[in-house]
Amino acid sequence: MEIEAASGSNNKRCNMDESEDETYCGMDRGSFLAWEDLRVMLPNFGKGPTKRLLNGLNGFAEPGRIMAIMGPSGSGKSTLLDSLAGS
Repeated sequence: MEIEAASGSNNKRCNMDESEDETYCGMDRGSFLAWEDLRVMLPNFGKGPTKRLLNGLNGFAEPGRIMAIMGPSGSGKSTLLDSLAGS
C-alpha cells in the first residue's frame, strides 16, 4: 500500500509495507493514540439521573493505519470521536 503525504509544498510517496523501518512518511512508528476505560457522562442539570453515553471503552489508533468506527445510528460513534478530540 502507498500513501501520498503533503509536506509543505512537496508531496512524497511512502510505502506503508516498510515494517522494519522506524519511520515512514515522516511519522514515528512509536506514536499512537490510546484510550483506556473511556467514559462519557451527560450531566442532568437537575432534571433526572445522569446519562452514561460511553462506558469503559478501550482502543488505540496508529499513524498510517486506516481505522473504521462502525455501528448503528445512535451507538456513540460521534461521541467517541468528540471525546477523543477533547470536545
